[in-house]
Amino acid sequence: MYHSWQNDDGDYFKLTPEEIVRQHYAHMLIETYNYTKEQIIFKTPVLFAEKSKIREKRTDIIVLDKYDRNKINLLIEVKRPNEQMKSYCSQQNPKIGVIANGDNLLKFYAFPYFNEELGIDKFPKNGEDLNEWM
Repeated sequence: MYHSWQNDDGDYFKLTPEEIVRQHYAHMLIETYNYTKEQIIFKTPVLFAEKSKIREKRTDIIVLDKYDRNKINLLIEVKRPNEQMKSYCSQQNPKIGVIANGDNLLKFYAFPYFNEELGIDKFPKNGEDLNEWM
């Protein structure tokens, strides 16, 4: 059984283990890295074409560019294997892909090489030049 929780915006959500990790990273992005709530989007749909059907899945967190809200700076997957990260990134084209598990594991990947882990252990600050950050 999972409890429901109401956020500051009045929205309710279930506190599953994955949701707790997702909320932790969203809070950290806002408080530590200066992103705004408007830049952070949860559970964005992504369509995948398979042999006999089209499946819809959802990304965990997308962070939009500070100056151009049509561009995705970060795509963060909570507790997902690398293959799912690569497939989401190939659909959404973020500048940076991140795998996070809630135990301080962060793996960063940069466009277009989402199979090559970067040697970085923290998020870029909001508005920071991603090329300099890498």
